[in-house]
Amino acid sequence: MSRSRDTEPGGRRPPGRGAVGYDTYIPDYFDRLRPLERLAPYSKMSCVFRMYDRKLGERVILKMPANLGMARPEQCEWIEREIVALQAFRHAYAPHLIDCDTDGYGLPYFTLREIDGPTLDRFISDRHRRGRALELAIELSEVVAALHDAGLIHRDIKPENVMLERDGHIRLIDFGIAGPPGEGSETASGRGAGTRPYAPPEQGTNREQPATDVYALGLVLYELITGVRVPAPRGRSEPRVALRSWVRARLRRGLRSPLVGRIILRCLDDDPDRRFADARELERALRRYVQIRRLRHVWTALAIVAAVLGLLAWRGFTLW
Repeated sequence: MSRSRDTEPGGRRPPGRGAVGYDTYIPDYFDRLRPLERLAPYSKMSCVFRMYDRKLGERVILKMPANLGMARPEQCEWIEREIVALQAFRHAYAPHLIDCDTDGYGLPYFTLREIDGPTLDRFISDRHRRGRALELAIELSEVVAALHDAGLIHRDIKPENVMLERDGHIRLIDFGIAGPPGEGSETASGRGAGTRPYAPPEQGTNREQPATDVYALGLVLYELITGVRVPAPRGRSEPRVALRSWVRARLRRGLRSPLVGRIILRCLDDDPDRRFADARELERALRRYVQIRRLRHVWTALAIVAAVLGLLAWRGFTLW
């Protein structure tokens, strides 16, 4: 069926953006999918729906261009790029792509297995769950490393784009501006895209590289470790060096371990060549830090045992 800007398949006219009923509208012209509810109604680039897949017998997520029948080319490109990225790599901590095609308008869409859980920004504000911060940071670095191994970068890593599934593990989402390094300045969805303060200085230029994602990973790591959200910039002219100075000051006051502080600050260097080269290198650094911390705990425990035994021996007690 050819695309129509006036009616959807079946002859119904969908509400335009801003019209009454737009924020609750759910497409019902898919034979295989039964509509359940609309999610994220105010996204500029895409519409997200929860649907029931009759063939699979389970709930799925349907993602389509925003504005539906009135979708602009850059909104379609956003969905197409996300499909390409999800097809390029598979990982346990990435969304599971079920199907992709075009609808009756000729608009691209895809479906994912449902991810049931909150986004990472809610976790950051929960002090009782802070003990899992390093574990989640390593998982996030691991899935971004898999994306880098596939020759792509994400370009929009932030807590709102990381979900916590019911199994306790993370899922990195929203690959709408993902693509090969250095192409950000050449595509409609890449120019000026990303979210400050998580976007580094080179984002949207031909200097993009895997280390571009490392900058955002460093800020998310800081938020996970400290439980403090990074402040939004006061304007586009605000230098990123001010953010790095703010993070450094907070790290000095709030962190016991200078090693993890050095890892974070290396991620935030304005020069991408001085950061970790990619997420895999950052993942290794975090795993080494965890091993060092465990060894310190072991040596501390041994020192306590030795001190107790020495005290007992001094008091004349024996163990046999």
